[in-house]
Amino acid sequence: MGTVESIVREREKRKCIASFYEFVRHAWHVCDPAKFVEAWHLKVLCQHMQDVHEGRSDNLIVNMPPGHGKSLVASVMFPAWVWATRPEKIFLCAANTDKLATRDSVRCRDLIRSDWYQDTFRPRWSLKEDQDEKTYYVNTAHGGRWSMGVAAKATGARSDYTIIDDPLDAQRGVTPNALREIAEWHDQKMVSRRIDTTRGEIVIMQRLHENDLVGHLLKTYGSRYSHLYMQAEYDPESIPPGANKGFTDPRSKGELLFPQVYTRERINHLKLALGSYGSAAQLQQSPKTRVGGYFNRTMFGRFSYSDLSPIDFDMAFSSWDCAVEGGENSDNVAGQVWARVRGSHEKHGGKFALWDSVVSRTDMAGTLRLIKALHEKHRFVSLKLIEKKANGAPIIQLLRNEFGDDSVIPFEPGSRSKELRASAVSPACEAGRVIIPHDGEASWVDSWLSEMESFPKGQHDDQVDATTQALLHLTQSREWSFVF
Repeated sequence: MGTVESIVREREKRKCIASFYEFVRHAWHVCDPAKFVEAWHLKVLCQHMQDVHEGRSDNLIVNMPPGHGKSLVASVMFPAWVWATRPEKIFLCAANTDKLATRDSVRCRDLIRSDWYQDTFRPRWSLKEDQDEKTYYVNTAHGGRWSMGVAAKATGARSDYTIIDDPLDAQRGVTPNALREIAEWHDQKMVSRRIDTTRGEIVIMQRLHENDLVGHLLKTYGSRYSHLYMQAEYDPESIPPGANKGFTDPRSKGELLFPQVYTRERINHLKLALGSYGSAAQLQQSPKTRVGGYFNRTMFGRFSYSDLSPIDFDMAFSSWDCAVEGGENSDNVAGQVWARVRGSHEKHGGKFALWDSVVSRTDMAGTLRLIKALHEKHRFVSLKLIEKKANGAPIIQLLRNEFGDDSVIPFEPGSRSKELRASAVSPACEAGRVIIPHDGEASWVDSWLSEMESFPKGQHDDQVDATTQALLHLTQSREWSFVF
């Protein structure tokens, strides 16, 4: 007769083998320092994944908001659970970046090596020492795991399962090229890597665009996939046809998916941060197509110069979009004065005020004169935010030579498009955090509003560029756009 401890361990083993959810419950402490929170949505997710493993479903699409445990369950725990009974199985796992793919691969390996896993399952196999890397390891039962970022080469890797976890990066933006490249990567590389090309794929992601990978799969191969569709706030009318077959969401309309962690207050905060388009996509899994532009005049609050003065500001700077060259066919140079109102201000506390704006078609020398003139007019402003491209780079150096290195803040958008920048700041505008002068108090307001509303189809976008870089600086946004 075994000891009490061995009997308890055997019971735990049997539970974990029979139920992937029980495995997740018991293994959680190994993978995450946070205490496991019982949640019905995790039980449903685990059952759908177990159905794929046990042959009741061929392939699976899971749409779920970020932060609800999907990556830990799917990319870390599922391969380890399968290996507890079928160590010969081979996994090919992909995430939107090499870094994330490596992170989850290492966490899975750490789980397998843990005392809990080894004591519970006492596997007759082990990880091979000569094929044990962060992104590629093999066990002595001939199973293995390859991990990679999306679009990486998968040459030579053959798998029983492919797990694709959030292939689109919300922070880098969703462009037509990115959507096309991911669809081609899936169809031309990932499908052919499976030993059985008709089954064994799990795609788990938040929605970011109507034509993201999930949109592509449902349009092209819809009947081959079970589709688990979970919204942060339950809205039965918006569930797409074919989703949640064999599963009934237990919530009433408006109920939250994971209220123990994502409370109503936290969801409301996310809505403000994401804006209407980001919320529809990432929280509700129902991405919208932008029919119009990114901005409309109803988004912006108004102030009177009699309401505010520079003593009410705790941050002020100018923001500049510099033309490529002067001349008849060049872009305009746009300069603006922006300020953040002190939180203690009774009417506009914490808001971002567009204080002044100038636009001119001029050359580099004229741009320097324009910058100096605006700062002469507003002596409370010393900092200058300038995009480091076109004429911006030499102008930055000239201004530093004259006013000192600390007077200029270079803005580097990297590969982020104008649209992506607009998408990143539009939630702040939607939330009423951006204020402009009342009509009649500044001659430039109508021109600025017209250009903002016509973006991205308008003739000019210089004022939009100066505005988006200013708002990114004011919000200290390290995370770029969500959707557009």
